[in-house]
Amino acid sequence: MPFKKLIFFCLHTVMNLRLFPASNTTEEACFQSIPTISIVDHCPKDFSEWMIAKDIKQCYWISQKCTKPERFEYHCLPDRYHKQFIEVCAPTKWIVGMNCPFYDMEKHIIEPNYNHKCKGQCPQYYCSSSVYECKYH
Repeated sequence: MPFKKLIFFCLHTVMNLRLFPASNTTEEACFQSIPTISIVDHCPKDFSEWMIAKDIKQCYWISQKCTKPERFEYHCLPDRYHKQFIEVCAPTKWIVGMNCPFYDMEKHIIEPNYNHKCKGQCPQYYCSSSVYECKYH
């Protein structure tokens, strides 16, 4: 069991050292995300709903310097405590180990929640903008 945790930790560390450049905001706030924050009742349940919400949010029109334009994407994630859902345009982040990501309202970044595993068909390694494949509850 400790060996598996070590492997996940190493993979997560390597990916966030920008060897796989998903974003340039590993620990830096993306302040251009702040005006895009919306609290919603629920997140899209499937790819079709996700695409509709993504088209409505129009993250691709937002002028930002956090990351490459194609990596500044629509997200719908829980907050740190899983008390509310947040729609936000933010830099993508690679998530490892079936951990559900959350949007940190204090740091203004996406983080994996090591205390909350996703349920459903969540991959071991996935991009935060495709979290619609995972189930939160």
